[in-house]
Amino acid sequence: VPYHKSVKVQSFSFSLQRSATLQVPSRRNLRVPASSELEGLLSAKWGGCRNLEQLKVAGNMIKGEIPEEFGKLNRLAIGKLSSLEDLDLSENKLNGQIPGQLGECSKLHNLCLRKSYFNGSIPFQLGYLALQGSLDLSQNLLTQQIPPELAKFTMLEHLNFSHNMLSVSIPSLFGTMTGLKSIDFSYNDLEGPVPDSGFFHRASPAAFSNNKNLCGEVLGLKPCSNTSVEKETHKKNHNVPMIIVSASLSWLILSLALFILYALSRRAKRSRESKEAMVSEARNPLSVVNYDGKIVYEDIIEATESFDEKYCIGSGGSGRVYKAKLTLGPILAIKKLLCLNGEQMEKLRSFTNEIRALTEIRHKNLVKFYGFYISSKNVLLNDEYEACISDFGTAKILNPDSSNVTVLAGTLGYVAPELAYTVSATEKCDVYSFGVVALEVMMGKHRAELVSVLNSCLDQKDVQLVLDPRIRIPADEETALEVVSIVRHALSCICVEPKSRPTMRWVSQALSEARTKV
Repeated sequence: VPYHKSVKVQSFSFSLQRSATLQVPSRRNLRVPASSELEGLLSAKWGGCRNLEQLKVAGNMIKGEIPEEFGKLNRLAIGKLSSLEDLDLSENKLNGQIPGQLGECSKLHNLCLRKSYFNGSIPFQLGYLALQGSLDLSQNLLTQQIPPELAKFTMLEHLNFSHNMLSVSIPSLFGTMTGLKSIDFSYNDLEGPVPDSGFFHRASPAAFSNNKNLCGEVLGLKPCSNTSVEKETHKKNHNVPMIIVSASLSWLILSLALFILYALSRRAKRSRESKEAMVSEARNPLSVVNYDGKIVYEDIIEATESFDEKYCIGSGGSGRVYKAKLTLGPILAIKKLLCLNGEQMEKLRSFTNEIRALTEIRHKNLVKFYGFYISSKNVLLNDEYEACISDFGTAKILNPDSSNVTVLAGTLGYVAPELAYTVSATEKCDVYSFGVVALEVMMGKHRAELVSVLNSCLDQKDVQLVLDPRIRIPADEETALEVVSIVRHALSCICVEPKSRPTMRWVSQALSEARTKV
């Protein structure tokens, strides 16, 4: 049968039923001697004790957690203890975590929770207190790091964290606690350097005994090596490298995944393009695999409507060139040869040489045959507006040891004027032809009358006279000057007097410089 026990508290008494909950008084102060052997749970009814300022029940057998209802107290409240100066709940059987609301006890000078069963970490909110007497959390089950915020207790006299399971290190800021008179960090898992200032220099070696690996300038401790100091510094910032490593690893994994996806997509694209090319090749009548000359000829006749004049895009000494769009093939330039008699066998041999040279071409833009007779009709532009040599004429080739011609070979309008009254063929004849072709490219078509009236003194304001009207006039002055410079070089090549024309080497260098500037 439970029994009641009368307890004298200052000028009043109250009863406690053993093995029940601790009932609450109605006075301002409560001090219960250790010999009272109180046991049980702290009642939630403490929330109605509005005027309580002191609570000392150390040395009893009270168990359980500190009730949340303490938060309802105006003067004694976990979180609102505006008048409380001393709180001593030591040597009981209280468990759970130390409430962080204790940090709002603005007048608390002494806090003693030793020799109980509190676990978890020390709440950093305790750093908001103004402790000046003692802080005793010894002989509990506290773990993790000591909060650096507790270093704000500069007037604290007694500090005891012994007989716990605290780890990492003693915060270096504890060296600024100038009011300390006693400290005890023994029987923990602390390591690293001990603060090298303040009371720590005068502390007893027993205050740091039975720890993992403490070091420092304290009697009884081994000196810290550079490695230990660096290790401690590293541990203080261990979260930073961990975050960096995690972020880098995540980025690496993401990059690898994106690379794999990109490689797979490229592989699938190449496979698809390869299949499409095979299908296109199979349908192309000009394919080596399916080539049938009779079918191709019929397609050409159909595409040009039996070589109708409207499909003719050029003519030369050995035939005419027609544009043909095959049904299942690309757009082609078809050259229809003229019928040659016995006296024109030289042209036939020349044309045969041309075909042989074309079969040896390996570059997409240039031919390996270094010819001598190219007009603007032989120059086509691809989809990217790059000039491609599509054909070259079959004008008569001079012997290496000859500089005279007996038959005029070439297209009127492109050959040098001196060839009309002399049989002497020089390099300057080719320079003239180049100038005509260059002007024709800039102007968009052959304008013989302009070739005769233009001169190398062309000004920037005359750029409209030489530019293709389909091309927009350059807006900025620098580009317009470069266009004019290119036209001037071309005009210098068509001087009537051969000696006044530059060499092709000089023209090539000048155009290269102009292209670099543009």
